[in-house]
Amino acid sequence: MLNQKYLKNKNEVLEFDSLEACIQYGEQPASKDWRKKNKRNSRETGKDSDKFRGTKSWKEANDIASLGWKEGRELVDASLKAIFESGASQLENAKVDSFGVAGAFPDVPLYLAGEVAHMHLVGDDNDDASQIIKLVIDIGAHCGIDKKSIANRGAAVAALVDEIESTGKRCEIWASFCSSMQGKTLYSFVCAKASGEPLDIDKVAFTIGHPSMLRRMMFAVIEACPFTDKSGFEGTYGYPVTPPAKSVPSDSIYLKHMESDQGYRTPSEAMDTVRGLYDQQASTKGLLEVTL
Repeated sequence: MLNQKYLKNKNEVLEFDSLEACIQYGEQPASKDWRKKNKRNSRETGKDSDKFRGTKSWKEANDIASLGWKEGRELVDASLKAIFESGASQLENAKVDSFGVAGAFPDVPLYLAGEVAHMHLVGDDNDDASQIIKLVIDIGAHCGIDKKSIANRGAAVAALVDEIESTGKRCEIWASFCSSMQGKTLYSFVCAKASGEPLDIDKVAFTIGHPSMLRRMMFAVIEACPFTDKSGFEGTYGYPVTPPAKSVPSDSIYLKHMESDQGYRTPSEAMDTVRGLYDQQASTKGLLEVTL
């Protein structure tokens, strides 16, 4: 998922092609140092755990992941309702020039620069590649952020995906969690939706927006990964970081981790925030834009 040549030396990158693969990895026994200190907070139970993690137990989180997240679907519906009630339901394509070795006419600057593929291509703008919108959603969030704000943000992204796909475009969605401690960084990526898959709102909303996805499933990945041993992760699970800009594929929309509840306290507020952040990048990358 990341271009690793732009990452620091002390790092580990984990990629899971599905939510199920991520959970399976997290269900492994904890790595050596975590077992020694007998700390596995992803398995905490009780009312207080529910306030922070959004579920009372690991089993409950697993059940929601496999059977569906009813509350998440309702939040997505609320976000979509906010879109259409505001009248902000239009999407438009930014024009993107395509080039090849042969084409209709040359692009003079590219030709003078010695670029072999300097000919403008004229044809169907709706080829398979142009139909795919790639989103990388960093689900990291500081410990003081309310679980409702996390859920509102995830639902807003899922609603935006639903809106984009209604135009005939396809989305490829990845959830990421980039955590650093004592100079070591673990980059974890989970495919919430492949471009060829139909949109499963429950699954996407859980993967990018349920508090337990971060505070149980991703924490479990950190606990199971030997890379995190003897690095201080056992105390705080590290702190969320943003990957170097050059490491994120240029054709992707990347939404960084949450630093506060601001902009996400209600479904409507979260939708406005997510759409604004999406458009900031889409307009500069020639991708599908959301007109506000």
